[in-house]
Amino acid sequence: MPALIGSYLRFSQFSEGQIGFLFSIEMLAVLCVSLSSVIWLKYLNPQTACLVALVFLFTFNCINIYYYELNLGFLALLLLRLLAGLATGFIYSIALVGIAKISSTHNLFAWLVVCQIAYGTLAFSVLPFLSNYYHFAALYMFYNAFVGLAILLFLLYPINKLFNKASLQVGFKSIRIAPRTLWVLLAVVTYYIVQGSIWGYIEAIGVSMGLTIAQIGMVLSLGFSLSILGAFYSQFIYKKIGGSTSVWLTVLMQTVCLIALLLPIQQTLWVFAVATILYQLLWSFIVPIMMSLLSDANDEHSALSISGFKCGLIIGPVIAAPLLKLASFTLLIMFAVVLLIITAALLAHAIKLKP
Repeated sequence: MPALIGSYLRFSQFSEGQIGFLFSIEMLAVLCVSLSSVIWLKYLNPQTACLVALVFLFTFNCINIYYYELNLGFLALLLLRLLAGLATGFIYSIALVGIAKISSTHNLFAWLVVCQIAYGTLAFSVLPFLSNYYHFAALYMFYNAFVGLAILLFLLYPINKLFNKASLQVGFKSIRIAPRTLWVLLAVVTYYIVQGSIWGYIEAIGVSMGLTIAQIGMVLSLGFSLSILGAFYSQFIYKKIGGSTSVWLTVLMQTVCLIALLLPIQQTLWVFAVATILYQLLWSFIVPIMMSLLSDANDEHSALSISGFKCGLIIGPVIAAPLLKLASFTLLIMFAVVLLIITAALLAHAIKLKP
C-alpha cells in the first residue's frame, strides 16, 4: 500500500484526496466480494471463477500501465480500480478457502503471510529502480508479472479437487456462522482498527520523535523484512505454548512497543527501531493464528478474514483523525493499547469455544 500511494503521489497529477478515494474504492470492492463469499462460493466453479478473475485483473492492470497514453480521466481510473478490487476479492477469497480445506491449515496460513512479506520486500527493493525508467507504469508492470505467474500456476495445478461439491451445501442454513467465528471476526476487525489508525501515522509519530524521513523509512523497511520471522515461527510457538498464551503474550508485547513510543528517552532512534521492528514481527505472528481460527468452524468462512482486515483498515483512519486533533499522538496510542487488549480478550474467549 505505501508503494502504491507513493507512486501515485510522485507520478500522477491527482490530489491526496483523490488518491485516498481511489484506494478506498478498491478496498471496499474487495470487502464486498469477500463478505459475500459465503454465498457466491456455493454457486461458482472455483477454478473457472479464479482464472477469469485473474485474467480480468491482468487486463485492468495493463490498461493502468498505458493510462496516460490512452488519455483516460479520473473517473475511468476509478472504475478501473473498482473492477480490479472486485477481481482481487474473488481471487483472494477462493485462495483462502482453498488453503483452509487442506490439512495443517495454520502452517499454510503462516506461509501465506511469509509470501506476502517476501512479495512486499521485493517490491520495496525493485520498484524504485523500475520507477526511474517506467515511472507510473512500473507499479502495475511489477504487479502483472506476479498475476501472470498466478495464471500459469492455476493452469498447471487445478484447484477444483480441493472443493468437494458435497460440502458446498446450497441454502441459507449453510450460511449460518458459528459463535466462535463471530468472536474471531470481531477480534480481527478490532485488531485492524489499531493497524489502520496507528500504522497509517507511524511516519508522523517518528517525525514527532525527532527522526528524519530517511531514518524512519530505513527502520520500517528493515522491520517489514524481519517480520517474516514472526509468520515463520507462528505455528511452532502456537503449538508449544498454546493459543491463549500466544495471543496474550503477543498483544502485551505490542502494547509495550506502543507505550515505548511515548516515553521521553533521548535515544529516540533506537527506541523507535526496536519498538516498530518488534511490533511488525508480532503482527505477522498473530495474523496466521487469527486466520486459522476463522477457518476452524467452517473452512468456507476463512475468506471472512479479508473482510475483517478491510473493515478495520477503513475504520481505523476515520477514528484516528479526531483523536489526533484532541491530543496529538498520546490519545491515539492509548486508544490503540485499549483495543489491543480487547482483541486479546476476544481471541482468548474464541479459543475456549468449540469450533
